[in-house]
Amino acid sequence: LISQIRTQAIANDLEILIQSLCSFTLEIFAQSKYYCNAQQQIHLTISEADELLIDHNFAQLFI
Repeated sequence: LISQIRTQAIANDLEILIQSLCSFTLEIFAQSKYYCNAQQQIHLTISEADELLIDHNFAQLFI
């Protein structure tokens, strides 16, 4: 029983760590200029294909 509790505690710690890292990554992503542009405009104007990282529909998922 003690080993099961300990295993669950370790799994919970790992889950919390992963959730925290994902949250941190999404926060950085949400501050990027590409995300802000996609959130404001449905149709992006780009000069090179490399500039198109996300589209408006993807940005709407995080509002």
